[in-house]
Amino acid sequence: MKPSADPTAGQYKSGTLCNLGTVELDWGASTTVELASDAVTNMGVGLNLCGSFDDKLKYYNNNASGSITREDPKTFETMNGRSLTTAQTMISTAEAGFKTIRIPVTWYPHMDNTLSEIDDVYLDRLEEVVGYALDAGLYCIINVHHDCGDNAKTWLLADWTNYTDISARFKNIWTQVATRFADYPDKLLFESFNEILTDNNMWNSPPLEAVKVTNEL
Repeated sequence: MKPSADPTAGQYKSGTLCNLGTVELDWGASTTVELASDAVTNMGVGLNLCGSFDDKLKYYNNNASGSITREDPKTFETMNGRSLTTAQTMISTAEAGFKTIRIPVTWYPHMDNTLSEIDDVYLDRLEEVVGYALDAGLYCIINVHHDCGDNAKTWLLADWTNYTDISARFKNIWTQVATRFADYPDKLLFESFNEILTDNNMWNSPPLEAVKVTNEL
């Protein structure tokens, strides 16, 4: 679900071009893309939508019944006992005074075996929830979350040895995300990755080489 097409309702419309100049909106108005410095102020206090799109452990370690499948991302979204995210979730967040919602996203349970292609059904569901957030007037942040970390299937590490493979997978994700959300307004923001670890799962005192890999990514 993309943001609403009704500008009179104060809602967002898909079809904006995010660049550094003037944006021509589909209903004929024009506006200047918000400066990052202004966005930081306007984002105010935010919430994380934790445990909905970012969890991964139960998917691999506690799915003996086979009840969690890639074909139904909503089972993944609710497997930790969280309620399904709805439009009202975002409306209530905004009404409570929050200005921003961050949706942490773990991608690898929803990609093919080579970690090249994201499942369309997962992107569809994420897009639906992003639409809820924007329609509620919230800033929305999506990221690469637990693809970093110390799980056995983690792949996004600050590791020179496997940099070619890691960087290719990283590019695959962001190319697909950028393509899917190319026409969205600039209240949709992107966080490259969460707490990236070194190749030996260290994050609090990384060696200089790990910092270099992180900057390169």
